[in-house]
Amino acid sequence: MVSGSLFEAGMGTLLLVRGGRVGPVVTGAFLLDALCRGVTEVYVGTIEGKQLEVYLDMLEAAAPLVDIAPEYARKMLRDLVQWSGSLGFQPHRDFTAVERLFGQVDPRACRTEFAFGQDGKPLYLSAPYDPPSLVRRHVEQIRERLGPEGFDYIVASSSPSARRSI
Repeated sequence: MVSGSLFEAGMGTLLLVRGGRVGPVVTGAFLLDALCRGVTEVYVGTIEGKQLEVYLDMLEAAAPLVDIAPEYARKMLRDLVQWSGSLGFQPHRDFTAVERLFGQVDPRACRTEFAFGQDGKPLYLSAPYDPPSLVRRHVEQIRERLGPEGFDYIVASSSPSARRSI
């Protein structure tokens, strides 16, 4: 399942569930920045099958999820990792281990071509808690790869009156 608004909002979650409705299931959750940074967080856990509905309801409260084919999910993840990697962003350190939960799912079975970024180019969004030095480093990293006009960025602030220069 994936956040239904992933490509409109640029941010979302991809959820992989392995197992049945009875007994424990393994869940892998990937937090995605389809605008620039790729796979930013990864979580893996085991829950009882009967608790799965509660877990899904909790996720749905944040953003509606839509069912997708496993091949689509795996291809989207890999394409996003490759695209954001070209900008200098590596996936979360646990990505490879959790991505293995897909097992034998073949991403080549999906023919969808994914378009990341916004209006044809990356859009870097900093988080309010990102240190200014990290934001500067990220913006410079993208600028080195794409030039000053090859991307857009928005620097968030932890307070409405705070200003950060990059």
